[in-house]
Amino acid sequence: MRRFIKRRRWLLAILGLFAVLVSTGLATGIITFSAHVWRHEPTEAALAAEEFADAAFVADDLETAYAALHRELADQLTPDQFRTLMARMHPEGRPSSVRALEFERLPGFRGMTIYLEGSAGDTTFFYRFLMEGTSTSGYTVAGIWRDIGPRSSAASREQLP
Repeated sequence: MRRFIKRRRWLLAILGLFAVLVSTGLATGIITFSAHVWRHEPTEAALAAEEFADAAFVADDLETAYAALHRELADQLTPDQFRTLMARMHPEGRPSSVRALEFERLPGFRGMTIYLEGSAGDTTFFYRFLMEGTSTSGYTVAGIWRDIGPRSSAASREQLP
């Protein structure tokens, strides 16, 4: 019981000291609070995703597609590695058209996920792109995945207009 009281006193003393430091501004250099509010426009992100997919998958214009990658992803992949990745994503053919269907907001992230579907004859292709950016800065492709089938709709996913 005495240990509990001593621990409680120490905890209260530390919390009190913290409150004094914060209220007097002495802890400003130690503790910073920030909140980012990003304005997103799903239709703009979807358009950028479709433009990338058209260049990379449909037109096979890998130079244009590579230039549209987010800077950090382009830094991780050389153009040759990107070309190899695109070839591995489509070992048995490419789509003749691609369209964005859904988006998913990512709380706390400067971007969103865009879900796309491509087609070529009877074959359907499913993609998921991580689009980084905002409505002010524009969107770039920061992640690319080809899914083996349609993903089940999650509550957090929304249809694009």
